Formats: sequence, C-alpha cells, structure tokens
Amino acid sequence: MPRVKKEAERLLALKKFGILDTPADTLLDDITILASKICGTPVALISLVDENRQWFKSKVGIDASETPRDIAFCSHAIEEDQLFVVEDATIDPRFRENPLVTGPTKVRFYAGAQLKTSSGYNIGTLCVIDQVPRKLKNDERIALEALARQVIVNFERQQFSVQLKDRETFLANILTMLPDLVSYIDKNFVYRYVNQAYEKFFKINVNTIVGKPIHQIIGEGAFQLAKPFMLKALAGERQDFHLKMPYVIEGDIRTNFMNAHYIPDRKESGDIEGIFIVVSDVTELKLAEEIALQKSDELTKALEESKKNENAFRAIFEYSPVGIINVDKDLNYIAVNPAYEQMLGYSEHELKTMNVLDITLPDDRDVTKNSRPKTGNNNYLKRLIKRYLHKSGRVVWVEVSSRAVKLLPDSEPVFFAVIKDITELQNLQEQLDLERQKSIQNAKLASLGEMSAGIAHEINNPLAIISATLSYLHTFIHDPEKFKQKIDALQRAVDRIAKIVRGLKKFSRSAEPIAHSIESISAIVKESIMLVEAKAKKHDVEIKVYLDESFNISCSEIEIEQVFVNLLSNAIDAVKVLSERWIQINARVDENSIIVHVLDSGTGIPKEICDKLFQPFFTTKPIGEGTGIGLSISKGILEDHGATIEFLADSKNTCFELRFQRCG
Repeated sequence: MPRVKKEAERLLALKKFGILDTPADTLLDDITILASKICGTPVALISLVDENRQWFKSKVGIDASETPRDIAFCSHAIEEDQLFVVEDATIDPRFRENPLVTGPTKVRFYAGAQLKTSSGYNIGTLCVIDQVPRKLKNDERIALEALARQVIVNFERQQFSVQLKDRETFLANILTMLPDLVSYIDKNFVYRYVNQAYEKFFKINVNTIVGKPIHQIIGEGAFQLAKPFMLKALAGERQDFHLKMPYVIEGDIRTNFMNAHYIPDRKESGDIEGIFIVVSDVTELKLAEEIALQKSDELTKALEESKKNENAFRAIFEYSPVGIINVDKDLNYIAVNPAYEQMLGYSEHELKTMNVLDITLPDDRDVTKNSRPKTGNNNYLKRLIKRYLHKSGRVVWVEVSSRAVKLLPDSEPVFFAVIKDITELQNLQEQLDLERQKSIQNAKLASLGEMSAGIAHEINNPLAIISATLSYLHTFIHDPEKFKQKIDALQRAVDRIAKIVRGLKKFSRSAEPIAHSIESISAIVKESIMLVEAKAKKHDVEIKVYLDESFNISCSEIEIEQVFVNLLSNAIDAVKVLSERWIQINARVDENSIIVHVLDSGTGIPKEICDKLFQPFFTTKPIGEGTGIGLSISKGILEDHGATIEFLADSKNTCFELRFQRCG
C-alpha cells in the first residue's frame, strides 16, 4: 500500500479537522453533485484517506461509506501534486487486478483532485468515477480542481470557527476576572461593552450598563473631568492619565484615585469608531503606583496594537499587573503570566514542572484544594486569601479569585485564577494588630495605676490583721479553741491577699491573642469587681450584681474582664461626687444574645458628649486622671468577640448595654 512522505504529519493534519465519521454536510454534498454533473460521471466522492481506510464525507452514486486504504485509488492520488487520472483501469498495471476493478463496482475511469491543506498536506481527494473508460476534458479538469479547493476552504473555515470561538470564550473569562474596569464606548459616549468589574465597582448589573451614556453611570462630575481626554482619543491620540474622580455610586459621591488609559479604535480606513478604556482603581495601592502605571502602560500599548481577539487576550495576559494562571483539575500549571512569575520568583518553565500545592505554605494546602470550583459554570467564582512560598523562601500573601471554565461543552473544566499580591497590606494589618495589643496592655497598666492606692489599702488591711494576730497569738497557746479561731482568721487574711494578687497578675498579663474558651459572665464580673472594690469602698459606692451563673460566652476571659473593669472604674468616677452612689450590673437573654446592662446612679451623659464617647483619647476627666482610650479599646475588644457596646441615651440612669453571642 503506498504511503506518502511525512505520513504522521499528514494524518495529524487530517485529524485536526475533526471531520472523520461526522454526519453529512449539505454544502459539501452540493459540491459532490456539481462535480458529478460537470464531469458527467455517475459517481463522485469527497474521500478522506485515514491510516487504514478511505472514508467518504460526501458521496453520489455509491452506497458504501468507506473502503480499505490498500485498494483505494485515492491512496495513489494523494502522493501526487497534480490531478490524478486513470482513463482505463483494466489496462493500467497499478489497478487491473484491484478488487474495485475486477469486482462488482467495475471501476474503469477515475479522476481525483487532491484536497491540499493550507499547510501543504494532501488529506484526501474530490474524485469522479465511471464504469466505462473515458478522457477528462480540460475545462472539466479545471472545474474539478476548483471544486477541490472549495472543499478545503469549507474544512478550514469550520476549523477556524471552532478555534475562534474557543479563543473568544477564553478571552471573555479572563476579562470577567480582571479587577480593572475594561470597557468600550462609541463616538456618542455610549457604552457598548463593560466587563464584570463594573458591577462590583458601581453596584449596577452589567447588563443594564451597556447601551447607556457614560455620564449616567459614572456621574456628571466624573464625566466632565474625563470628557477632554475622550475627545482627544476620538481625535486619534492615545490618552494615559491619573485623576481623582468623584464617582456617583448608589446615589452617593465617592472619590477614587484612578489610572485611566483611552485607546482609539482606529479602523483600516483610518476612521475612529470608538475608544477602548482600561481603568484601574489605585486608591488602596498608591504605594505601588509606579509599578501599576508601568504595567498599565504596557497593557495599553499591547491593546493598541491588538486588532483581533487573540492578540487582545495575549496583551491582557502578558501585561496584566496581577498574576493570571491556568491550571488543570489537579492544580498542575498549564499557563502563567509574567506578573505571576515575578510575584513568586519562578520562571514559567519551572512552574510548568510543578503543582500549585508545591509552592503553597503547608498550612494553606487543604484550603487551597477545597477552594477549587466544583463545576464548569462560568458564573461560579471562588475567592480566598492564602500564602505562597517565594523561590527565595519568603512568604507571599495573596488574594486568589478562581473560576472553572469549560472551553467546549463536553470537555473537562480547566481553572483560571487571578492572583493579587497583598503582602504589604497584610504586613500593615499585622503592625496595626500589634499596636492595638500594645494599646490594650497600656490601658490595663493605666487602670492598675489608677487603682493602685485602693488595692494597696485592700492588701494592707489583711496584713494588719496578720501582724496584730501574730503579736498576741502565743497568749492562746493553752486555749486550743481560740487558738484555732485565730489561725482561721490568719488564713482568711492570707486568702484575701492571695486572691487580690492573683487578680492583679491575671489582669496585667500580656495583651497577645489568647485562645477563646467558654466562660461565665458572672465569674468574670466578680473578678472585675475585686479589682475596683477598694476604689468603690473609698468613695462609698455600692456595687450590686444580678447575674445568672449559667450565662456563658466564648471569649478571652482577660480581655472581657478589662472591659468590665473599665466600665466599673468610669462609673465610680462618675458617681463619687453624687449624694446617691451605686452601680448595678444585670443581664437577660433573648433567642441568640446575652444582654448585659451596666447602670449607675448618674442621670445620663449630655448628647454632645455621647457622640464622642468611643473616640480614642476623648475624656472628660481632669488631666492625669484618665487616658481617654478605655472605651475605645473596650469597643474594639467587643467587636473582635462579635459583641457590641452601646450607650442607652433614653435610660433614666446612666446605662451601657453590652450584647454577647449566646453560648449554651
């Protein structure tokens, strides 16, 4: 059986079309009928030569759908570059013993025009067949070759359409995940395309934006600032600029720092039809402004040079300031962009030999695996914050937005992800948390300083008892009953001192994060009262507690104790000058919360002061008697516990309400 040179490449070119064993095609059937009519033969075929067979994509005058390749006339035809003609097969030594000649089909005449692809491979023929010998006229030869070229045009057009659709799907999904605002407006300043980022930014469904004038979306103020740049772009000048833009979002004006790039859409005729717009919100990334501008400029230049969808996607992928990756279902890398390489220090070649989990911090591997989108639903987006290990060994914090995409209806989903480096933001947050911990510790020490005199008095009292009792204890050596009573009195004094010291030691403990545990609010309040009890006695302030010991919350006991110490100390300072001096703590429960009220005998707080109560460093106490951060820190501690604090302005007496999540 004949075999052409580069047979493997020829077969690959044939299979890429995806035509073998597909249903009939009306357009191709018309070409086959036309070939039969022009050449005056009863049989005409579009024959594709596979590895071991020739298969008929279209046929006239024959029932068979394929024949073995080793007896096929077309196997000889594809070895030639010119029209292959056999005028009488019975006298041709190559075919006179062929079963197609000697058998029922009685082939005598054959003419086959090669189906040559644009890459130069003969994948089959358009052939005509007769049962009588004959010659092919010159105009019939020309027509048969022309029709063969039309068959290839049809094949390659279908192949190109599938590839183009895949690329458009790929590009659309990438544009959907980009955090930048990407849009296209026409000469009348009307939106013709916006990506998904517009919906998140403007809080408007993207489908309602297309078709509307730009000023109706971004607001008249922002439009007037941007309009001069749009006019220059419509005149053919690319515009790259940085502006402080007053956008209208949900009826309110919000100011954002924006990097904008306007690229004229210049057609082949030279006319400008509209503007490609790429806008980046750099309000939170001003520290990285120089890098962002450089990357955006590269992206702009790439978009300007791009005339087709494939080029536009390549520019976005290559020049995006954020990382973009494509991985399979097992998280093996398929493609990565330069920003991702730069972010982690690995080259694309290195990454393609690795798995996402290989460079993920061990503690984050499970959450990475579990965050993979489960389906190919293009609207299902997953986000998570995780840590990578840079090639140098340092930790890189990132925000990952991922989506599963099916490029074809029956294909396995692949995963696309956009990765933003948030290491600097994470480091700033850690510094803020550290400063907050220091503030909490300083506030504790300040509280201890304010209470120190009273606590010293509380310790001195039992010490005096111990000293006095010890001085005459020997006089009761012969009276066992009284001797035991004095020993018990000494033990109570020692226990009192130990309890105060334990409370001080626990209260002054470091403000570093402590694991939460289930604690009784009643027990926490009692410990807090012990620390302010001396101060309360000094000013003759009565503290009354009405708490159910079954009221439990999940908390850091030390931090919640600090909140109550602060509220009790403030209340003592507020009522110590009044004729009626008392503090009351009570609690109740509803379906999901425990509500605690801390009241005192005061008659409330002026409204102008209420609005500032929880502001840092605000205090009404004289200089040296308060820092002004107690309530601010208390509010922060409660928020970290999922709890709230509120001053009840309508209460008859001064009252703060605390709401905790109920536990048990």
